[in-house]
Amino acid sequence: MPLVILFVLHIVGIIIAGREYKNRTGHILGVIGNALGWIPVLGWIFHLAIGIILLVEGLSNR
Repeated sequence: MPLVILFVLHIVGIIIAGREYKNRTGHILGVIGNALGWIPVLGWIFHLAIGIILLVEGLSNR
């Protein structure tokens, strides 16, 4: 269930970023990461990397 919630939140993030003309790369990677998130180690690595990417994007979009 958490992967489904995060999937929906990443889709919402893509929509909001598109409306605000912001970078959508982190959210697109988040959707891909959620699709692969059910694989134990790979999912953990994807979520860690995507979290860092979203943090960097958030700080650079100020």
